[in-house]
Amino acid sequence: MKICVIDDDPVYIFTVGHLLKHISFEGEIEVYKDGKEAFEGLKESQMRGDRQPELILLDLNMPVWDGWDFLGEYEKLQGAADAAVYIASSSDHPDDVSRAEQHSLVKGVLLKPLTADILKDLIAALRPREKL
Repeated sequence: MKICVIDDDPVYIFTVGHLLKHISFEGEIEVYKDGKEAFEGLKESQMRGDRQPELILLDLNMPVWDGWDFLGEYEKLQGAADAAVYIASSSDHPDDVSRAEQHSLVKGVLLKPLTADILKDLIAALRPREKL
């Protein structure tokens, strides 16, 4: 399994990595600091034929491209709907939650900080979809 973390907060990125180790995640973790970097990286990866992420943890408030900018471009990529995209935000603003719930690629909104149990549940739910 491949997980993509798109977030500009180094503490959050470190924490997610630590939690994944804590739950013995043995898959691949890809990290991007903003939406544009993520889109370009995933597009390049797709063009090379590399494995695409099954899970994307996406922050909304980032420099360059925010989470919404990323989603607007990412949804144009072939196979984008195959990834489970979760908004991971420190804000539960009703407008953001409503917009996320209406977006076809977004599977849910997670309030930061994430926990080991949340990550474990997300991964367990995706395992049957994983291509071996």
